[in-house]
Amino acid sequence: MSSSSNSVTLGEVSEKGQYGLNAPARAEGDGVRFIRITDIDEAGDLVHSKRAVVDASAAQIDKYGLHVGDLLIARSGATAGKSYMHKDIGEPAVYAGYLIRFRVDTARVLPEYVAHFFRSQGYWRQINSLTRVAAQPNVNAKEMATLSLELPSLDEQWRIVDILDRAASIERLRAEAHEKLRAFIPALFIKMFGDPVANPMGWEVRPLGDVSTAVQYGTSQKANDSGTGTPVLRMGNVSYTGELSCEDLKYLDLSDADFKKYELLEGDILFNRTNSKELVGKTGLWDGRFPAVAASYFIRLRVDPELVTPTFVWAFMNSHSMKKRLFEMARGAIGQSNINAKELKSIPLPLPPLGQQKRFAEVISATSGISNTADTASATAAALSASLMACLFGDAGGEPPSPSEPQDDRVEEVQ
Repeated sequence: MSSSSNSVTLGEVSEKGQYGLNAPARAEGDGVRFIRITDIDEAGDLVHSKRAVVDASAAQIDKYGLHVGDLLIARSGATAGKSYMHKDIGEPAVYAGYLIRFRVDTARVLPEYVAHFFRSQGYWRQINSLTRVAAQPNVNAKEMATLSLELPSLDEQWRIVDILDRAASIERLRAEAHEKLRAFIPALFIKMFGDPVANPMGWEVRPLGDVSTAVQYGTSQKANDSGTGTPVLRMGNVSYTGELSCEDLKYLDLSDADFKKYELLEGDILFNRTNSKELVGKTGLWDGRFPAVAASYFIRLRVDPELVTPTFVWAFMNSHSMKKRLFEMARGAIGQSNINAKELKSIPLPLPPLGQQKRFAEVISATSGISNTADTASATAAALSASLMACLFGDAGGEPPSPSEPQDDRVEEVQ
């Protein structure tokens, strides 16, 4: 950052914060677009699928109309601090009463620069310190005006916005690539093999246990956060759709004998045997990225490569029809259901020709490679973005708190 940068408050570079319109909204009919807190997603983008309007006679566009670059901040509730920068949406728009509008002086600051500030941890740290907790969190326009941010020159702001926009664009492309891959895999499976439960192509069917060389529960040894030892995969490390997520790991101090007993090899299938009824049965495929073991809430399945490919079995287990079957198989109370190893081995598995399974696996490997390339580019861009955001919008009071990630597991693992 240049030495010409200085610290200002939001109020010093914007008009007075303006509360939004209090008017009933409706989802249908003619009227003026009405932007509410629920229309803004976590990335600060407008969700057009939730479109609402207000009567033109009640809209008071002169007072509440939005201009391109206007900044909206949620002032109340669990979403206090959520923000949105208005863009050209092709129609007039006003905003609701639980939002506050700030219109910045563009001769001094770029709205896009402030919008990025609103996504920084330095911003959220300030919001959390301002938020009053009554029946629900609340922060008013006067308090928001005291938010402090660094103000480089306009030229430097443009450069910063360009870098952060590029990083955000790469992340969007990564997310789109993952979403397309999620849709592609089951579609390709159905095209090549048919519905795995209905088996319209008449493949030979055998119990899953007949094509397995090893079926074993994971280790029940208590894990730790030390960062040393052997990584252990837990329920949260496999998504509902079968993807691996290894950012949040715990570790075990295992003997050589125990490591050999529980070691995960590339191609091992991880079946989540205990979870909520909706999530029990989610299935991952270990890619051998590092030495690891699985926790006891997983059953490790190792298949016979002369009969089936691990990728085929993984895709079979994650198909829509099998998700439905696993839901019906799950036993137990609400919030804690189970499918044991015996039941897992009894699942009927269609057996297409091995060559066809291998072609399927090759296509999945190639498309996953493209997705992994996007992940690498996204991680690099995210690191640059995080470094720049910390430099610009952090404070001297210490490291920003790590944002909590949503967990898809509804049963907390205790080990």
